[in-house]
Amino acid sequence: MVTPVKQANKERAGLVPARLMASVSLMSVLLFGGCYDADLSELQRSLDAHEVVVGDAAVPVAATEPVLEATAVYLFEGERSPFEMPRVSSGARRAEYSGIAPDHGRRAEPLEAFALTELMLVGTLMFDGKSSALVRDPVNRVHRLSIGSHLGADFGRITEITPSAVRLVETVPSAGGWVERVRILTLGDSSNR
Repeated sequence: MVTPVKQANKERAGLVPARLMASVSLMSVLLFGGCYDADLSELQRSLDAHEVVVGDAAVPVAATEPVLEATAVYLFEGERSPFEMPRVSSGARRAEYSGIAPDHGRRAEPLEAFALTELMLVGTLMFDGKSSALVRDPVNRVHRLSIGSHLGADFGRITEITPSAVRLVETVPSAGGWVERVRILTLGDSSNR
């Protein structure tokens, strides 16, 4: 049994797609109908009427010739192509075999997991004639270090401890090898030079 409500719903369901199709067709005609113009002769006449002024003479646009400038001269013909790898000079080769290299065989110490900028010198101690440095890590743990201890991500090794600073030498990669770089942690300074 078909009720009047079901009958009305069926009629509406059939009308919606038909109305939708009619709307889409009308929009397509209006949208794309304005893009067609078979008579381009007026546009061509308008373009032909324009002239370009070169110096004192007016020259029609269609009659202009491209102006060729002098070609550039490549001055680096005998040099290495910028698309080739540079050759290793004898100086760089010597740096590679200078003996400076981090010891990858030793066990890493806890503070080598952090960048030097994340560490802070919070104090120094002198006990039995030996200096120690107190360094805080990013998780607020304080570590007691001595000369020869390692810290920082660049293979830093402590070489000197004074009452207000810690001097360390980092081993960093360089072109063709490794170089040593001196860094200083000062008391209470987190910027680390």
